[in-house]
Amino acid sequence: MSVLQILTKDEIKNFESAPKFDLLAKNHFFKMTDALNHMTMEMKNDSNKILFILMYGYFKATNKFFDIQRDDENYLYIATRNNFDSFDFRVVTPRTIQRYKQLIKSNLFINEYTLDIESQLKHHAIN
Repeated sequence: MSVLQILTKDEIKNFESAPKFDLLAKNHFFKMTDALNHMTMEMKNDSNKILFILMYGYFKATNKFFDIQRDDENYLYIATRNNFDSFDFRVVTPRTIQRYKQLIKSNLFINEYTLDIESQLKHHAIN
């Protein structure tokens, strides 16, 4: 029995990689709400601000989080657009990344999949 290939290797790579944005898409996906903009401005350093905006834009575009790459071209775009200093990878901690993921999901009203949600979905499917 043969295996059905749904995506090519290049399509898989593109699916698992952070999106590539043109200028119009960057302006759209990296634009923050007033509430998020206020929260971002209270972060302790520019690297954290850049990271948060980058994670937010990628999640807004794809509903997924990606490993942050050192050579990501969007660091410079975000820094320039917001008058931030350059991004310093050394100040980013795994705990900060986890916290930002939670903040982003909360702001976009994304709930974690829990047993309670599973139960509600089953209930709605049956009725």
